[in-house]
Order: sequence, then C-alpha cells, then structure tokens
Amino acid sequence: MGRSECIKIITQVSPKGQITLPASVRKALGLQAGDALLLWVRGGLFGSSGRMGLDCL
Repeated sequence: MGRSECIKIITQVSPKGQITLPASVRKALGLQAGDALLLWVRGGLFGSSGRMGLDCL
C-alpha cells in the first residue's frame, strides 16, 4: 500500500475501552501481535503511527 492510499474503517469501542484493528489495517501499518501503536489526538483530529513509523515523527 502506497503512502498516498487511504484505508477507512469503522470499529467500535468495547465496554473495556478496546478497539479491534482489522487485518487490512494491521498489515498496512506493519503491525504484529505485541507491537506498540502510537496514537494521538490534537485539535479534535486523531492520528496514529505503526511501529515502522515511530522513528519518523
């Protein structure tokens, strides 16, 4: 998946506050079980970075 492509998903927050990332999103981010995922909210906008992008922030 190229950097200019976009995957949009709808996921729900569980009663425990957990969300499920579909396999397509985990693959696009290069995430595997046990990997850390950086999330942030700024000015009402949500962002994330997969493990491969942590050094690019």
